[in-house]
Amino acid sequence: MKELSFEYLLNKIIESISMISIIDGIESFQLSDSFLLKLDNGDVIQILNDNNKVRFLKIESKSEIVLLSDYEIEGQPNIVMDEIVVNLKRIKIFQNYTSKGSNYFFGTKILDEEENFILGFFYGFDEIEYTLDIVDFENALLHYKEDYVVNVIR
Repeated sequence: MKELSFEYLLNKIIESISMISIIDGIESFQLSDSFLLKLDNGDVIQILNDNNKVRFLKIESKSEIVLLSDYEIEGQPNIVMDEIVVNLKRIKIFQNYTSKGSNYFFGTKILDEEENFILGFFYGFDEIEYTLDIVDFENALLHYKEDYVVNVIR
């Protein structure tokens, strides 16, 4: 496993995003603090919100997926990924959103070379939500009443 930065994803194409679930016997736990991105070059990147620190981890196998929560699991967990194909566009721009005054990092908008929306993330204290819809992303921004700063990475 290798830790990466936003810049690593520039010029890459996201093929799919996956939610991660852990199955132990008859119980299933869906992780709310993590997603997997599959890139067109075969890389699998885990996006992890670890106490409001967003991390990008390149993983080689399911056994490298970082599990933050305390699950009472006997033996090796069975990890299931629900894959959703996204619009296959090259990442050119990240817009990271931070609340003014508190420096609370709460969101990321990912855009292509024409500045069209590809994917958006919102971060809570220890969770991540994503959207493939620009309207959903912009509606969520309304909760911050434009009291935020946008940091652009190209």
